[in-house]
Amino acid sequence: MNELIVILGYQISVGIWEILIFQLGAMVLGFFIHFFIISRKSVTPSASEPSVLADTAIDPGEWKLKYLEDQDVQKKILDELKRELAAAQENEELLNIELEELKKTIEELQNRPVPAKPATTAVPDYLLPEQHQRIARMQEQLDAARENERKYAEIQSMNDQLSAQLREWRKINIEQEALIKQLRQEQMLVGELKDRLSHTQEEFMNMQEKLKKMETWLAQPHYRNFEYEDLQQNYLRLTKDHDELRFKQMTILEENQRLTRLMADTEDKLREANFQRQGLLKKITYLEELTFDLQQISGHNKKLEMQLKRLSEIESLISKSTTGRKSEG
Repeated sequence: MNELIVILGYQISVGIWEILIFQLGAMVLGFFIHFFIISRKSVTPSASEPSVLADTAIDPGEWKLKYLEDQDVQKKILDELKRELAAAQENEELLNIELEELKKTIEELQNRPVPAKPATTAVPDYLLPEQHQRIARMQEQLDAARENERKYAEIQSMNDQLSAQLREWRKINIEQEALIKQLRQEQMLVGELKDRLSHTQEEFMNMQEKLKKMETWLAQPHYRNFEYEDLQQNYLRLTKDHDELRFKQMTILEENQRLTRLMADTEDKLREANFQRQGLLKKITYLEELTFDLQQISGHNKKLEMQLKRLSEIESLISKSTTGRKSEG
């Protein structure tokens, strides 16, 4: 029983390094998770924000001010993430140094000859509660490491969701560009219709002048003895042409009014589409930078996970060595 207590105490004395390394890894991973959640909350748009194509008109100055404020916030978040990434790299270097020192210590302990201990060696009773507390703390650290692994998996899932959202926004950007192209074609069509309307109005004015001249010529007495029937037919033909031109003018005026309204709506949609396109381009750029930072964080987390696996292997080696010493004792 005394030998078991001594061996257990030996395990606890070696496990302190592991506890320190687990604590450092948990702190680094906790910092990453904390700042990632904060940045995600600041980037995620609220459902109560009005859309770009909303019915209510918004002042462009307010849009510009809001965009500049969002850009400053995103810049601060990126700077904070970069600082945290640099700190994580420093912590990783420290962990690597401590891991090398721990390896050297374990090798020394394995190569050190085990002295023969008398069977009567006993551990004082006042050290037993402290050893139990150390074992409990070590168990808590292991649970914290498992929780950090679970959070790391959640971060990976969130990263995949952000990548999917980025692809969706790129698709929306392509659709907006197609809409802008269509609106420009409609503007060209409206310009052509305006030219046709002006040309038709000129023809209508010329026809009215000809009719006035004809009426004046028919009203003179010394011309009444000419071929009245031919003149009447010409007059009827001109009247018919006049009516057709008037109907054509009214149709073109209605078409012009409709196209004017369509052009106004098209210009509004074009402005909104341009602004939305600029916003989407900024969001895409920001998400690409954020994805790059998340990939770096994922790489460091993988390195930490590999170190945890290595520590588990070292712990198993220590357990085997202590078991061998127990059997020798």
